[in-house]
Amino acid sequence: MWLKRKLGTVLFFVFVVFGFWCATKLVAIPNIQIFKVLNIIGLVFDLAGVAILSKFITDNERFKAFIVDSLALYISIFLLAVPIGMILGTFFSPSAPSQEVIRNFAMGLVIYCTWPIILTNLFVVGENGPPRTTVEFRVNLIGVFFLASGLIVQLVAAVSDLYSK
Repeated sequence: MWLKRKLGTVLFFVFVVFGFWCATKLVAIPNIQIFKVLNIIGLVFDLAGVAILSKFITDNERFKAFIVDSLALYISIFLLAVPIGMILGTFFSPSAPSQEVIRNFAMGLVIYCTWPIILTNLFVVGENGPPRTTVEFRVNLIGVFFLASGLIVQLVAAVSDLYSK
């Protein structure tokens, strides 16, 4: 438990730095269109969902235990730390053309990611899972979360693309 908490703290700072780096790259893009960034995020979520729901993962007891005991927690940390790093990146990077757009986007991500973090910690992570649920059910739950979230994010991106200039 102590090691998992230590690793979680280290990963939080690594993910914040990754978010900071992403922000410094995104703010430099002139006239950035957020729906394109959303499309990339949606595709990554879809790939994660398909990977988690694949037969290779769902048939392997060690992988299922890893997803429920560790990976779900680290995903929660990632969903919180990267947008925080992006916000910091927009404040501390040199003035750039899309700084305000990326700052607002990152603040929206913090708000958007709050619910998945809460639900993941309530229903998937380790001993916190609801009573009478199997590890397999919780693995499927996080896989479906990624798949559904990815599709929703891509749908929002597509609708935003329709109304873009």
